[in-house]
Amino acid sequence: MKRLNSFVVLFAFSFLCACNNQPTETTTNKDSINPQPPVATSIKNCYASISNTDTSLLEITVEADNHVTGNLQYKLSGKDSNTGTIKGLLKNDTLIADYILISEGKESKRQVAFIKTGNTLTEGYGSVEEVNGAMQFKKDAVMDYSKGIKFVLVNCKN
Repeated sequence: MKRLNSFVVLFAFSFLCACNNQPTETTTNKDSINPQPPVATSIKNCYASISNTDTSLLEITVEADNHVTGNLQYKLSGKDSNTGTIKGLLKNDTLIADYILISEGKESKRQVAFIKTGNTLTEGYGSVEEVNGAMQFKKDAVMDYSKGIKFVLVNCKN
C-alpha cells in the first residue's frame, strides 16, 4: 500500500508540475517571414571639362533602377552659355537623357548622350530630328563619341 501511495503522490506531483508550466512562447524572426526589400540607393557623381576658354559641368544622380537626373551647364567660348537639367536612363556604359535648358532666356529641350569610360563621360553626337518641339536622336542614329566634350570625374561641391 505504501508503494501505491508513493506512486499516487509521485503521479500527482508530476501532474501538478506539468500543469504549472507556462506554455513556451515561440519567437519567430519577422524579417525571415516578411523580408524587407533592399534599400534603394542612389549615387551622385560630378564631372567637369575645363580648358583655358571653356567650362562644362555635369552633376548626375544614378538611382538603383539606373534612372538618372542631374544638372548640366556649358560655358563655351564664343557661344551663349546654357544651364539646365537632365533626366534619362543609363544602359551599360551609355547615358541618354533629355536636357531641358535655358539659353538667352529661352527654354528648349534636346537629347544628350554620354559614354562612360573609366572616370570619364564623353559626349556623343548623332543624327537628330525634331519631335514635338524637341531635338532628339534618330532611332537609327550612329553615335560618334570621338569629338565630344570629355567630362572627368571630380569631387562634388555641397
